[in-house]
Amino acid sequence: MRGLSLLVVLLALPACDWAAADGPWNQPSDDGPQSTVARVEGRICEPGGLRDVPGIGVRLLDANEEEVAVVTTDPWGRWDAELPSGRFSIEAGVGGNFEAYDAVLVDEGSDGNAGVLCLERGTPQSLLFRAPVAESTDLLGQRLSGLGLAHVHEGPGNASEAAQILASPAGLVEYGIVALLGGLDFSELASAPGALDGLRDHLAGGGGLFLSADAWPVFDALAPGSISLLAEPASGGWVLASIPSEPWAMQLQWPDVGVPVPKDALLFELLDGESLLRADVPAGEDGAIVTADLLVRVPVDAGTVVLSSFLAPPPRADGWWMGDPVEEQSPNGVWDGRGAVLDRVLLQF
Repeated sequence: MRGLSLLVVLLALPACDWAAADGPWNQPSDDGPQSTVARVEGRICEPGGLRDVPGIGVRLLDANEEEVAVVTTDPWGRWDAELPSGRFSIEAGVGGNFEAYDAVLVDEGSDGNAGVLCLERGTPQSLLFRAPVAESTDLLGQRLSGLGLAHVHEGPGNASEAAQILASPAGLVEYGIVALLGGLDFSELASAPGALDGLRDHLAGGGGLFLSADAWPVFDALAPGSISLLAEPASGGWVLASIPSEPWAMQLQWPDVGVPVPKDALLFELLDGESLLRADVPAGEDGAIVTADLLVRVPVDAGTVVLSSFLAPPPRADGWWMGDPVEEQSPNGVWDGRGAVLDRVLLQF
């Protein structure tokens, strides 16, 4: 599946003192000396080619398969790196559910533009477990379909059958992303050793696990001590959520987004991990304001676990990306950023 096209890029720059310091261009190579240092610029797009992808890792390897540079795309999907003369492989999103591969030749006549490289639709599939009550409210499956995964399968809607699938030796082998959404008995699921072992194997293999707020017992079993459940559930309504992680805020391009928090949604405080959205939320019968982490991301083994206190909206009619803040307004005038946030999270699994 690796589409490999040769691009001639880069404008060679004159050698200078800083370029003569230690670096991969000064290491011995079967291809001869590598003394020229120049800047490569490229862009990564999503599988459909319509939108650029922020926050995706890009690796550049030399002819000996040695890593020369590791960079991350900016909010507009762009990346750049300084490279010596030679031929380099470009690997984007490796290890995730969306990957892309290319190559670049750096020589004296190159122009510095590596062009656009689109991620390929991953062969791993997605598996969703949710009770019928959640089918019309949490539309994460539609968002996953819009991202171009090969298949989105619906798992059983009760905890006992879900535990059997999770505990099966081959239960999650085909799936890159597993989602446990609303309505199941998650306490029962979290107390099933075989189910937890299956999820741990999934994460150890680099898989992604998306959990609704109700599934916090599973989250706590897989990443103990990472979150604290707040005493009162949400009163319901729209809140303005900030983005505490500076790299994440840069990827989103906006300092805050609007999020509707359902009535009685469970709220959390993150103790260890990455908070992607944080807000002051009315909670309890009296609507007292509490600070809650509405979307958190925690690494577990080689995989990632995400916990969300809000529901996934349907994709927009014109594509899976939610667009600019001026285009989507909530009832109280705050931009609805759920889709933009979730699409980026899913794409980075």
